[in-house]
Amino acid sequence: MAFALILILLCKQSTPASLTHLNPPRPIAMNNLPKDFKPITLQHIFNLAVTEFLVNDAPPAVEDESCRYITSDGRKCAVGLALPDRHQAQLCRQGFPAIAHDYPELFDKDVHCCSVDGLRYFQSMLHDELQHSGKWEMTKEARARKYKQVAKGFNLNLPDNFPGDQNA
Repeated sequence: MAFALILILLCKQSTPASLTHLNPPRPIAMNNLPKDFKPITLQHIFNLAVTEFLVNDAPPAVEDESCRYITSDGRKCAVGLALPDRHQAQLCRQGFPAIAHDYPELFDKDVHCCSVDGLRYFQSMLHDELQHSGKWEMTKEARARKYKQVAKGFNLNLPDNFPGDQNA
């Protein structure tokens, strides 16, 4: 128990000063994850992003011209969709590789086995690089083609709710 507490303290990040004005809900302790929590996989992030951004055509999570894991109005990016509600990681401003490093208990081995560049690419092709100023830069069909490329590159399965012809 003491070792886990030391590890948690070493990995914990403080909330950036620039976020204190948002007065977000109090984050849950990192060692107090929901009982049914399972480590986050790339497949899980991908499936959530497909549902949110392709099926539901939700807008990207952008605030102050920057992508966010969660915005003040509750929108979430691809990785943000998988983060536990009220977890400290939602407030981070660093990229996916930094969150995977700083909060290792959140992610499964497939995330930890990915290179820094691989994790950056994954997040950017599901969310960050497909938008500009909070609006999608391409049609939903074009985004679906990008998602298929991501699935192929990371050896992921297209979920059953993937829009259009899954074989095209």
